[in-house]
This record gives sequence, structure tokens and C-alpha cells, in this order.
Amino acid sequence: MVAAGLVPFFFCYKVKAWFGYDDALDTFGVHAVGGTLGAFLTGALARTSANPNLSLNLKDYVTGTFSSHCWWNNSRPS
Repeated sequence: MVAAGLVPFFFCYKVKAWFGYDDALDTFGVHAVGGTLGAFLTGALARTSANPNLSLNLKDYVTGTFSSHCWWNNSRPS
């Protein structure tokens, strides 16, 4: 996925220069921003419409909708 590389790159080179903080190894841009983005994208892509192979082994836990098991729906897999 292109966003997983472009978003941390943007933070390492543009946002660091805008805020003027010194991060010699770019640990914030790579690990904090990239890790947070990865956590969100894992949740967004863990559905059968994005990955049909999930329906083979995890069909009781993964559905085709994004928000079917969210806290506001108060639903659990059967």
C-alpha cells in the first residue's frame, strides 16, 4: 500500500522541517506515525471485501462490513 510509505516519508521530511524538531534517526516519523497508520490500516483492511482469504479461517470473527464489530454496535460474533 502506497500510503504506508508516503505518510511516514511526508512526516520525516516536511513536518519535521515545519516544526523544526531534531530527530536525527527519524524515529518519530517512521515508528510513531508509521506504526499508528499501520494499526489503523490493519483494522480497515481486516474485512472480507478487502481480503477474501479471511473468510476461510476467520469467518466467525471477520465480516464484510467495516463497523459490524465496533463498540457502538455492541455486537459479538456468534
